[in-house]
Amino acid sequence: MMACDCYLAPSLAEGFYLPALEAAYDCGKPVIYPNTSPYTDYLNQEVGYPIAFVDEEIKKHQIEPFNPTVSSFRIALGCRRIYRCND
Repeated sequence: MMACDCYLAPSLAEGFYLPALEAAYDCGKPVIYPNTSPYTDYLNQEVGYPIAFVDEEIKKHQIEPFNPTVSSFRIALGCRRIYRCND
C-alpha cells in the first residue's frame, strides 16, 4: 500500500473497512471513498475525498434481496419441501 499514490475504497457496503483506515492513518495516503457509512465514521476531507454516490440501479439491487419476489419465495418453499421429504 505504501507504493500507491492514493487508495480507492471499492465497496459501498461494509461493516468496517479496515484497508481504508490503514491507508489513511498508517500509510498517510489519501482515500477516495463513497460518502456513506462506515467510511464517514472515521474518514473526512482531511484524509480523503468523499464521493457522493447516487445510482438508482444499484440502490434497487441493494434493496432487492430484502424484498423477495414471488418466484424466489416459491423456490424457497420448494427447497424446504424437498429437505423435509429427505429427512
